[in-house]
Amino acid sequence: MNQPVKPLDPEVVFVDSECFRRIQWRSRRGLLENDLLLTQFLQLKDGKLSQLEHDGLAQLLELPDNELLDLILERQEPKDALQTAGVLQVLEAIRRLGEDQPSSHRLSQSQPSAVI
Repeated sequence: MNQPVKPLDPEVVFVDSECFRRIQWRSRRGLLENDLLLTQFLQLKDGKLSQLEHDGLAQLLELPDNELLDLILERQEPKDALQTAGVLQVLEAIRRLGEDQPSSHRLSQSQPSAVI
């Protein structure tokens, strides 16, 4: 039941729906900005998260909220163990989320983050 679902491209393996739901639950964050961005990212994935994306997101979710937000807003770049293809792919996708929105609605580096 927990077997990965293979898409048409034989090099990409998607996680199953149960695994997707677990990572979706883990993505709930205390920092509102992170919560909103991660929720939007996963909604756009529509249940289709590659194993590479899953592993990258799981690594990012191990970080404290403020460190995660710094990576998303490009205040910092991933270092050491976070320099993996999965982490970089997820960060790039999250960073592009606001590109279709007017600049007044984007979360930018200049906006302060709330610390709870």
